[in-house]
Amino acid sequence: MLVNEARSFREVCPKNGIAVTHQRQVLYEVMKTMHGHPSPEEVYAQVPAISLATVYKNLHLFVESGVFREVSMHHGCAWR
Repeated sequence: MLVNEARSFREVCPKNGIAVTHQRQVLYEVMKTMHGHPSPEEVYAQVPAISLATVYKNLHLFVESGVFREVSMHHGCAWR
């Protein structure tokens, strides 16, 4: 799921050209603890203090910057 799972959030962001924010750090840490390939809705269920729109926005940013890799279990159902 994570490209560089062992690296800390504060190391990963600058190397991938994204700003460090509290919400992104929360999402990153939650994603590190989740097993399998969670959907944005499953991530949101773990962090309801962050809006679903923010979860989607930041997951897209993480994928585009190379922090995460996108995995689609079924063709056509990726959250992009």
